[in-house]
Formats: sequence, C-alpha cells, structure tokens
Amino acid sequence: SNGWETVPNNDFIFTGGSKIPPPVLPLLNKNFHFIGDRLRIVGLILCSSIALLSIFCASWVIYHRKHRVVLASQPIFLLMICLGAIILGSTIIPLSIDDQRFSKSACDVACMSTPWLFSIGFTMTFSALFSKLWRVNKVSDN
Repeated sequence: SNGWETVPNNDFIFTGGSKIPPPVLPLLNKNFHFIGDRLRIVGLILCSSIALLSIFCASWVIYHRKHRVVLASQPIFLLMICLGAIILGSTIIPLSIDDQRFSKSACDVACMSTPWLFSIGFTMTFSALFSKLWRVNKVSDN
C-alpha cells in the first residue's frame, strides 16, 4: 500500500476511453551526437592559433608603440582588440566539452561559460573598434 487504493467494481479507463492497456513502448534509442576527436582537435588547434596570432600582434604593437603609424592607430585600442580576440577565441574550449569525456558538472560549467566568454570577447573587440571609429570621426570633423 504505497498510497494507492483500489476502488472495487471500477475499471481503469485509459486515454481514448478504452479499458485495455496500451502496448508496451519500445526502448528509446538515444543518439547524443557527441563531438568526435577529430573535430575537437581541429577546434582546439584553431583556438590555439587565434591565441598565438593575437599574442603576436599584441607583442608587435607593444614593440613598435613609439612608431608614428602605431601611435596614429591608437595602441591601447589595438591591444584591446587583441585581448578581445583571445577571449572570443577561447569560447572554443568550453564548446569542445561534452558528456562523452567529461563529468556532468564539468559540462554544466562549460555550458555556462560559453555565452560569457563569447559576450565579453565580442564586446571588448567591438567596443575598441567603435571607439577607434568614433575617435577618428571626431578628429576628422574638427
């Protein structure tokens, strides 16, 4: 007696008004569409190349920061673009995590960090670009 009570002389009526129980459903075949090893490796290689190229560009800007052309290009905004590109590119790392290789809690953290990394990287990159554009527009108007 798990809280259920039988009512004498009353049949159970199933959906559709039938008193005959429906047939047993077949087992559900789940396909999780996990990320394959090749795709994960390609993604992580692309993430690494984004980080390395951004670090190279940032170090080039720092090395040539006294040059006329770099000064005219506003080095602080160039460095912001490089940092934003690194953060935006690092979004690939949590996207490469799935249930096949990692725990549920790791997948939860990766799932929550993806929009944050993307949003912060995108905002940093494009705010620097828009600020550069606004500054150039302000200088050219005067």
